[in-house]
Amino acid sequence: TQSTWDRQIKNLMEKSKKDISSEGDIEENEDNVIEDLENNVNKMDMFIALLEEHCKKCIQEENFGDAELTKTRIKELKEEQRKIMVQKKKIEHERVGDQTETTYQSTLDKANSDWDLKMEKLEQHFIDLENQLIEKEKQELTALHEKLEQNTPVNPKSSTTLLNLRSCLLYTSDAADDTPCVDLGG
Repeated sequence: TQSTWDRQIKNLMEKSKKDISSEGDIEENEDNVIEDLENNVNKMDMFIALLEEHCKKCIQEENFGDAELTKTRIKELKEEQRKIMVQKKKIEHERVGDQTETTYQSTLDKANSDWDLKMEKLEQHFIDLENQLIEKEKQELTALHEKLEQNTPVNPKSSTTLLNLRSCLLYTSDAADDTPCVDLGG
């Protein structure tokens, strides 16, 4: 039974080497990469437990050569486990980073589109206000013209200043006729 046990251990060791090397080629783009990595770690835990049990039996039977080989294989498997855990953490980190980047970009895009929409509405509001002010100005100007036309007589009345200037001109022109030395400066 000991030889059967040894053969099973050796077969498991060979199989684990093949499994680990073939499973190490998993592409990161697959959806189940993390699950596969966790399965590998669990398989390795079970195999390490078997190897530790085998190592204890080898020591009890004073088969130190096999015990040393088993310890070496346990160290190799634990190192492989550590590498798998690092790879798993990298993939998880990259996924979280990608999700964060995607979320950030979509949030930024939404904020930009909301901002653009608000700016378009604001610009349209300003254009509407400008058009309203132009229309109001036209209406006020038209109303002012109509009021001026209604309040302004057809024959304008002469102002007092205009009348004073006329009388002054008449006086100076009469004086110019009487006195040859009047100079009006012109």
